[in-house]
Amino acid sequence: MGFRKDFRPIETMIGAGLDLEVANALVREFANTSMRRQRAMLQRAVRSAVTISNLVIKTANKESITLDPEAVTAFCQIVSDYDDPNIRRLLATLTGKQKWHRGIPLLGYLLSDDDAAVKRSAELSLGKLDDSLLRVLTSGKVAEVTSAAELSSGGSIGEFGTFEFGQDQITQIPAPSGEISVQETAAVEPSGATIRRYTQVDYTADAEKPRRGEIALTLKLKPNDTATKTVDIRVRKGKVAASLVVHASSPEFKVTPEIQRIEVPRNNDSETARFAVSVNGAAVGNVRLTIFDEARLVGSVRVNMEAVTEKGVLTLCKRAIEVFRDAGSSVDKPGFGITIQLSLADGAGGHINFHTLGKDESGQLEFFPLGSSPQGLQAAGLQDGLSTFRRQVQEISDNLLEPNTIGASSREDAFKALDIKFDGLGKMIYTNLLSVGVRTILNNRAPETTVHWVVKDDLLDIIPWEFAFQKSDSLRIGEPPLLVRVPVWVDANDLESLPSDQDGARGKKVAYVLGAGVATLPAQLQNLLTVLRGASAKKLQLKSNFSKDGLNEISITTACDFIGDAGIVHMLCHGVNSGDKGTYLQLTPRSLGHVTPSDVYAWKFRGHPLVFVNACSSGGGGISAAGFTTFGKSFLHAGASVYIGTLAPIVTETAMKIATEFFDALLGEGLSVADAMIRVRTSMRASVDPTWRLYSIYADLQAAQSLTP
Repeated sequence: MGFRKDFRPIETMIGAGLDLEVANALVREFANTSMRRQRAMLQRAVRSAVTISNLVIKTANKESITLDPEAVTAFCQIVSDYDDPNIRRLLATLTGKQKWHRGIPLLGYLLSDDDAAVKRSAELSLGKLDDSLLRVLTSGKVAEVTSAAELSSGGSIGEFGTFEFGQDQITQIPAPSGEISVQETAAVEPSGATIRRYTQVDYTADAEKPRRGEIALTLKLKPNDTATKTVDIRVRKGKVAASLVVHASSPEFKVTPEIQRIEVPRNNDSETARFAVSVNGAAVGNVRLTIFDEARLVGSVRVNMEAVTEKGVLTLCKRAIEVFRDAGSSVDKPGFGITIQLSLADGAGGHINFHTLGKDESGQLEFFPLGSSPQGLQAAGLQDGLSTFRRQVQEISDNLLEPNTIGASSREDAFKALDIKFDGLGKMIYTNLLSVGVRTILNNRAPETTVHWVVKDDLLDIIPWEFAFQKSDSLRIGEPPLLVRVPVWVDANDLESLPSDQDGARGKKVAYVLGAGVATLPAQLQNLLTVLRGASAKKLQLKSNFSKDGLNEISITTACDFIGDAGIVHMLCHGVNSGDKGTYLQLTPRSLGHVTPSDVYAWKFRGHPLVFVNACSSGGGGISAAGFTTFGKSFLHAGASVYIGTLAPIVTETAMKIATEFFDALLGEGLSVADAMIRVRTSMRASVDPTWRLYSIYADLQAAQSLTP
């Protein structure tokens, strides 16, 4: 007997703090002993995990191996991938029987086991420990659409052939296939009606206790004033009404209930979602409402409130109401994946709350709580910590040609150092900031699942969550899911006026922006010129700010006019992480060539393009005069439908290769944005350079899974 698939148990134990010799001895001892002793070792391990105590294992050579609580959990993790299904089933049974709540993520993994008995034991144990989480994992079964390929059907722009963003031909990798696991929520019925409703938000103060009041949200058939914005809602075929859930939260005020479910009839106003709001002292803040259908975020409302004391009476009143809608199309296209919302309920220093969409026992739409982060968010030091991380990555990347400068023995050794930094940060985020429920869902999801990461509080958007969603020997994730960030507070209402693009005209218009000081070598410039020739040969309407004669500089004042109504924008430039100037994109060395997130916030893109910014730290967050912000959120606010950037400095050669493969898949093969990025990640996974892991995507669910930008 041994371990399944390509799982590496020794690396897992090393990740838990054991040295190589001890890890080898432990794995060898478990694999070579009798089943009776294996069962005894496992029973003791789970008991130690429950009591958070050390475990001492005697080897056949009479040596002792001492495992601390972290190593005990890692030991149970390697057992979950052991060949013998009887051992895996015992692990599932013991986890429930001994009420090992921190072992719930392993049950999520075992729920997708190939052996029916193992799956059944995991299901029974999870039902004992967290019945609602079990319902989440078993409520979203897809009935009509059975593969990712079918979900991508509905049009193609493959007539363009291979879009040569580089000189090398990429290897053709088959599109993902196979049945979708039961944990995925899905919009599976493309037929049905999309209805438009107008948001109406009212606040009524309590006459007897003015420190309290009620917020009421109704989606109206007709607008009550000209300022009302709209929300597009899908009513499934055969249904008389759409089901929505509304989630309410506030760092400053107490809001109850947290979740309301409302019905929206085809030909009438919706039911009203009502939330009681109260306060115990003077305060200014927001009550934030997010609205979901069965697959995605469809709208959001921010109610600005203030509590003041007048004549000895504390009074809570409404100051303003802001209504937002997401950047997605109202077209009813099929999609699949997991939608998870994260929010702060207790202010910047509080814990992070997680929720996901699912169905209750009666089949009704429900917004399931997934628990809170084990640790609170240390907002005060967050920006400094991320800046330090980026500087460390930058220093290693800058010295790849002379690795001895940073103490590395070779270029490969420097890349290994980057891998260690990425893995370490990912493990800390996974352990400290993801709830047990989120970890369980990730362990249970199908390979290459898209996770729609709905960020309700801007502060949470600057955390590099992507590192926690990537494969690591110390984490119980087999293949990395693709995380797609969905910022809540992006006012993309102008997208309603976007004309139809049935012939894909916008997708044929490409703007290529080259920053100064990037293609400094003749070979690099020649490679970029090859890109332009390849685009022209494929009948793409491409314009660029460079040619064989040189570079035409672009600044913050000319960028929007240059981009025009392009459907795709590719920017290749330097990204600078400066302590005093913050993070900016350097189109030119001069001041007006330094593009900050707040600069982008003032732009307006006519073509609502897919924007791919290949620059160091172009996906990272920072502080502006108005608070925390990210380039991703700013570009979406400016009208981008999808934004792709990097979390930290990236090696230029890798950046150009990733752009080549991404656009080949998107424009050459007609894959969706999400599938094109999954293709790139699959191709780059064996690369010695780990900076390919730094890419992040901002998009609405529909935009990320659209076949045309």
